[in-house]
Amino acid sequence: MSIDLAEEVVDLVKKTNVNAFNESTKDLATKQDLSIVESRLEVKIAQLASGFELKISQVESGLEAKISQVESGLEAKIYQVKVDLIKWIVTLILAQTGILAALIKFL
Repeated sequence: MSIDLAEEVVDLVKKTNVNAFNESTKDLATKQDLSIVESRLEVKIAQLASGFELKISQVESGLEAKISQVESGLEAKIYQVKVDLIKWIVTLILAQTGILAALIKFL
């Protein structure tokens, strides 16, 4: 009977070890599982990249439009400053000429 008891104990240990092994390995990933996850990630990354490219191009075009507006506004202001400077210079030249003519007349 001790041999039968020993065999039963061995069988019980084997079953316990197999069950424990199956329980501990059921959450392990296989190469196929990893390949599937990698493919899904590649698709998602590609989708995100195309979305980011679209958003970046929209931001770029918006910035280009704003830069163009600012540039045209600055050009108009620069032109106005040039016109104002010419007016002041002409006025000062005329005033200086008048002052010189008056000084020459009094001398």
